Amino acid sequence: MANADSKAAADDPTPVSPARGGQRALTLSVLGLGVITLGGLAWIISTTIGASDLEPHRILRLASAQYVDGKPIVAGDLAERAELPDPISESGDDDSEAAPDAPIDPADAEMLGDEASEQDDVEASWRSLRYFLIGAGRYAKADLLPSPRDRSEAMTQVIEPLRRSEALGFPDGRHAEAYRLLGLAYFELGQFVTAEQYLTQAMNSDLTLRTELLPRLAKAQAENNPIGESPEAALGTINEYLLDSALRDSKRAEAQKLKIELLIQASRYDDAQDLIEQTRELIQPAIREQAPWAISVEDHLKLHWSRQTIKRVIDSFDLPAGVQRIAGIPINRMNEIDSSYQRDLQIAITSLTRLRREAPPAIAAQTRLLAAQCHLLLEQENQALALMTQLRQQRPFRKSGLEGGISELELLSHAGRGADAVQTANFLIREVTQSRYLTLSDVERQALRDRVIESLNQLRDNGNAESAVALSRAAGPLLTPAIAMRQQGISYLVWAENALAGSRGADDDMSESDSALARARFRGAGEALSDAADLLFTTEDYLPTLWEAVVAFQRGRHFGRSIDLLQPYLRYEDRTRQSRGLVAHGRALLAQGEPERAIDSLVTCIVEFPRDPLRYDARLLASQAAIELGQSDQAMTWLRANLTDGRLAPQSPAWRDALHTLGDLLYSQAEAVAFEAQDKPTQERVDLLKEVEPKLTEANRRLWEAKERYWPSLMAQRAAYQLAQTERLLAQLPETEIELPGLANSVRRELRATANTRRQKALDRFTDLIDYLDERRLESELHPRQAALLRNCLVAKADVLAEMDRIGEAADTYRDLAFRYMNEPPCLEGLLGQSRMIRQLGRDREADLLIRQAAQIFRRIGPQYDDQFASMTRYDRREWQKYLDWMTDQLDQGES
Repeated sequence: MANADSKAAADDPTPVSPARGGQRALTLSVLGLGVITLGGLAWIISTTIGASDLEPHRILRLASAQYVDGKPIVAGDLAERAELPDPISESGDDDSEAAPDAPIDPADAEMLGDEASEQDDVEASWRSLRYFLIGAGRYAKADLLPSPRDRSEAMTQVIEPLRRSEALGFPDGRHAEAYRLLGLAYFELGQFVTAEQYLTQAMNSDLTLRTELLPRLAKAQAENNPIGESPEAALGTINEYLLDSALRDSKRAEAQKLKIELLIQASRYDDAQDLIEQTRELIQPAIREQAPWAISVEDHLKLHWSRQTIKRVIDSFDLPAGVQRIAGIPINRMNEIDSSYQRDLQIAITSLTRLRREAPPAIAAQTRLLAAQCHLLLEQENQALALMTQLRQQRPFRKSGLEGGISELELLSHAGRGADAVQTANFLIREVTQSRYLTLSDVERQALRDRVIESLNQLRDNGNAESAVALSRAAGPLLTPAIAMRQQGISYLVWAENALAGSRGADDDMSESDSALARARFRGAGEALSDAADLLFTTEDYLPTLWEAVVAFQRGRHFGRSIDLLQPYLRYEDRTRQSRGLVAHGRALLAQGEPERAIDSLVTCIVEFPRDPLRYDARLLASQAAIELGQSDQAMTWLRANLTDGRLAPQSPAWRDALHTLGDLLYSQAEAVAFEAQDKPTQERVDLLKEVEPKLTEANRRLWEAKERYWPSLMAQRAAYQLAQTERLLAQLPETEIELPGLANSVRRELRATANTRRQKALDRFTDLIDYLDERRLESELHPRQAALLRNCLVAKADVLAEMDRIGEAADTYRDLAFRYMNEPPCLEGLLGQSRMIRQLGRDREADLLIRQAAQIFRRIGPQYDDQFASMTRYDRREWQKYLDWMTDQLDQGES
C-alpha cells in the first residue's frame, strides 16, 4: 500500500508542501539505486565476460549469484545473454558412426534411456532458471519506472519468461518468489483473477509473504467482485491482515483505509463510520508530527465519509433494474431525497471544496468527482458538469481525468448536447493516447467501453444520431476497432430511420429527396457494419454483423454490395438460418435485373424450408421475378399460395402485398386482352372477352378485398381505381354481344342493361374516389400518386359518361377537368374531350374553338411540366405538339 502511494506521488510533478514531500524523496532514492545497479551490471559484464564467450551455464551461475546478492536486474540481463541450445534441435539426428543394425542389450538400452532422461531434466532445470532470472530482472526494471503506462507495458514482458519457467518447473527454492512475481505482474496489468491465483500460491508456498501480499490479494478480490455483490472474500483477507499485531501504524492505517472502502461497498455504513473514527484516533500522533503518510490517510478518510454519504442516498432509492447512471449516479429516478440526506450532501460538498484547496492534485481530483456526484444527486447538473470538466482538464491526465471526461460525456449525451459530447470525446482520445500516467486493466477497459456505448445509445435515443456517428468515429481508441465500426453502423441506421420517420407524410410515403438521403445513410451503415464484420471474422459475432450489413445495404438500395456480402454469409451460416439469406439474395438479384437467378434462390428457400415463415416473402418475390419473365401463370400460383396457405394473417405485409399484386396482375392481363380485342371482328372479340372474363371477375373480387381491408392506404386507393376500371371492362362483353346477329330484342335489352349496370358501378366508384381525394386535397397537398389518381379518375369518369351516351354530362366533366388543371398538361385532355362531346351535340364551331384554345394553352405550359406530359396525359410534349399541329391544320383546311 505504501509503495503504491509512493509511486503515485512520484507520478505527480506538482510541487507539494514539505510535510508531503517525504514520499518524493523516497522515490528519487529508489531511482538513484536503479542507476547504480545498472552501472554495476555494466562493470560485471565488462570485467567478467569481456570479449570472450563464456559457457551459458557459467553465466547462469553468475546470474544466480547476483540474484542472491539482491541484484535482480543484473541477474536478469546476464541470464538473457546465456543462450541455451534449443531443445528441439537437440533431438535431431545422431551422427554416430555405429552400425545401425548393431544389436543393443536391453539392460544397456534402459541405462541409456535413464541417462538421456536425466540429461533432459538437467537441461530443463537450466532453462527454467534462465527464464526465472529473466522474468525477475524484467520485473525489477519495470517496478522502477515512474510512468504507470511505461510500467504496465514493461510488465507485459515479465509474464512470458516466468510462465515458461513454470512450465518447466520453477528452480528449487524459487517457487514462492516466482508465484509472487507473477501475482504482482498480473496485478499491475489489471488481470485480477489470475493475480489472485498466483498471490494465493505464493503465500501458501511461503507464509512469510502473507504480510506483504495480503493487501494486494484483498484488492484483487475486491476488483474481481461482481458489481452489487458484497465483497466478503476481500473483507476476510484484509481482516486476516489486520490481525497481525506487529503492523506499524502506517501499514495498519492503509489497511483500514481499504477495509472502509470495502465496508462502504458492502453497504455496512455503521461499521464503516466506526472504522473511520478508529483510524482517525490511530493517526492522531502522526498528524501532530505532520507525518506525510498520516496526512494522506486523513485526506482519504474525508473522501470515504463523502463516498459513504453518497452511497447511503443511492441505496435509499427504489431503483429499477438497468437504470441509467451518470458517474455512478442513477438518473431519471422517481424518488425524492430525504431532507436529512440533502443536508448531508451539502455538508459533503462543503467538506470536499475545502479539501480540494488544501490537498495534492491526486486527492483534489477525487474531491471533484465526489462533489460532482453530490450535485447530480441534488439535480444540480450544471454544477456537476463544471466539476467534471475541471477534472478532465486536470494535469497530468490520469484515471481521475478519464473518469471526469467519461462522466462529462455521459451527462452531455443525456442532455442531448451531441456536438459538445463529440468535442469532449475528441479531447479524451488525445489525452488517453498521449498520457504516460494512464494505464487501464481489462476490467476497466470493458467498463469504459460499456459507458461509451451507453452514451451512444443515449444520443441515439435523444434523436442525435448524427452526433452518435461522429462520436463512434472519435471514440475508436476507447473502443476496439470492431466495436467502433459496429456502433458507427448502428448510429447510421438510427439516423436513416429518423430521416424516414421525420419525412413521412400521409400513407407512410415520403419525397424522393428524403428517400435518397435515407438511402445514403443506410449505405453508410452497410459500409461500417461490413468493415466491422471483417474485423470480427474469427469470432461468433461475424455472421450476425455481416447480416446487419446486408440488411443495411438492401435498405439503402445498394443491392450489388449486398450480393457480395451474401456469398460468404450463405457459405458460413448454419443451414437452419439460411432462409433469410436466400430471400435477401433473391431480392437483390431481382433488383439488379437478374430475375432468373433470383428465382433460383427463392425457389430453393420455398422448397428447402417449407415451414419457414420466410417462404411467404420468397413466394412474393418469386412472383415478381416471374412477372418480369412473362410467366404470369406461375406468378399467380405463388401469389395464391400465400393467400390460401392458412397460416398467414391478412395483417401481415406478405399477405397484403400478395393480394395487391394478384389483383393488379389479373387486372393488367384482362386490360391487355380487352385492348387487343378492340380491333377484332365481333365474334373473335366476344370469344376473347369471354376467355378473360374469369380473370377479370377474380381481379374484381381481389381488388375489392384489397380496398376494403387496407383503406385508405395509397395501395388501397389504387386498388379502388382499378376496381372501377374492372367494372368498366366487364361491361364490354355484354355490349359486344349485342352486336352478334340473330339475338332477340329481349336479349339485347338485357345485355344493354347489364352493360349499363356495370358502367354505373364504375361511375359510382370513380365519383367516390374523386370525392375522397378532393377532401384530402383541402386538408393537405396530395401525394404525386394521389394527384395522378385524381386526374385519371376525372378522365375515366368523363369517358364512362360518354360510353353511356350521357354526352352533356360528359362534356361538363371534361370542362371541369380543363378548369381544374388550367395551364397544366391535363388541361389538354379536358379541352379535347369536351370538344369531342360538343361536336356530338352538333356544336361544331364551339368544338373547333376548343381545339384552337388547347393549342394556345399548350404553348403557355412551361418547361417545368415536361415530365407531367408523359405521366399524366396520353402523349409527351413533342407528340402533343405534332397532334395539335395536325388538328389545327385540319381546321384551317376546312375553313379554306
